[in-house]
Amino acid sequence: MRNLMIGFGLVLVGCGGVTPMTGDYAGTMTLMADTCGMNEESAEGDSDDFESNIVFKEDGSVVFDGDESFACTADGATVTCSMSDTQAGEGADYALIQEWMAELVWDSNTSFAGSQTMSLDCEGADCGLLEDYGYSFPCSTEWDILGAMAEDAAAE
Repeated sequence: MRNLMIGFGLVLVGCGGVTPMTGDYAGTMTLMADTCGMNEESAEGDSDDFESNIVFKEDGSVVFDGDESFACTADGATVTCSMSDTQAGEGADYALIQEWMAELVWDSNTSFAGSQTMSLDCEGADCGLLEDYGYSFPCSTEWDILGAMAEDAAAE
C-alpha cells in the first residue's frame, strides 16, 4: 500500500451539491508521465494503492493523515494545498526545487478523481553533476488518482 502524497500538495474540487465527507479513503494512483526518470520501479500506466484519512475542519482547513504541517484550506468542496521544497546539494553548488500540486474532483460526497503533479528543477553551477547520472531539468511526474471512502471502495 502506498500513502497518498498529500503532504506534497493537493487541490480538491467539488461539484455542485457535493460535499466531501471526512473519513478514511482508499484509492489508486496511476503513473501517467515521468520526464524525471525517478520512478525506476514503475512504468507509465502502473498503479499503486493508497490509503488516506481526510478531515474537513469547521475553520475551512483540511488535514490529511493527521499532518497539520501543510497549509490546506477548503472553500466549499474546493480544497487547496501547496508545498515546495528546496534541498541544497551537499558539498556541491546546486539546489533541487520540488513543487507538488494535485486536483481532485468529488463526483459524490465520498468519491473523487483527479491528478497530481510533481515538478523538479535544479539551480546552481553543479546541476550538471546530476545530469551526468541521467537526470534532466526541469522535469515533471504526473499521476491520475481515483479514490473513494474506504467503506465505499470495499463495497465495489
